[in-house]
Amino acid sequence: MADLEVNMDGGIATLTMNRPEVRNALSMEMRQSLDENPTPT
Repeated sequence: MADLEVNMDGGIATLTMNRPEVRNALSMEMRQSLDENPTPT
């Protein structure tokens, strides 16, 4: 599983963070990924 998974269902985006070792804190890499690709294609 990736650190950040984005799933779309009926126009609703669900973000799943998988970084339990840092209490699912948002990394710069995850933030950049969201900035570049806010929704999956």
